[in-house]
Amino acid sequence: MPCEFDVHVVGKAGHVKWANGKVGRLECYVTHPPLSDAANKELIKHIAEAVGVSHSKVQIIHGIEDQHKKIKISDHHITMDTVLQALGLKAA
Repeated sequence: MPCEFDVHVVGKAGHVKWANGKVGRLECYVTHPPLSDAANKELIKHIAEAVGVSHSKVQIIHGIEDQHKKIKISDHHITMDTVLQALGLKAA
């Protein structure tokens, strides 16, 4: 079963960093404006590299042109706990 989770993207940060957000949503600070294609690519790249899957297994399935995005990782070995640990976050 794929792992899906919500991310609020904040742009124009000095570097990519992650935080626990409100109501179970993660926050990702990216270096590009949050509504840009470059920010989406940066988000996908960072998630894929953190959890150890190819970029093609990480998709934005909702919110491609929004700050609020739903991410899907199509790898049955990846769980939400795996994602949180890979991003250096704690479960809420």
